[in-house]
Amino acid sequence: MHSVSRELTLQDLAALFEGRTRFVERLAGRLAVGGGAAAAGATTGAARPDPFAEARTLLRELPESEQLEALNAHPAIGAPRMSAIGFGCRGMPSKYGARRM
Repeated sequence: MHSVSRELTLQDLAALFEGRTRFVERLAGRLAVGGGAAAAGATTGAARPDPFAEARTLLRELPESEQLEALNAHPAIGAPRMSAIGFGCRGMPSKYGARRM
């Protein structure tokens, strides 16, 4: 699996997870993205959490309606719609139909 920076912005998360869903908003909060007291504490040398581990944990905790929203944000298997970042994280060249963000 490719490594991803642990210092992601809200826009980075939205691109990775195919949209700014309630899931992405909650994940950003857990990762202390976008400022605030949690973000200030995260920059004092404390290790930042792994975004994908946090995403997996959060998905299990979400109500079913938000789980469905997160799943529906992704294209169906075989569909060409995927962000360039999403392709890059999966090790796939963008020539396979990635749209520009």
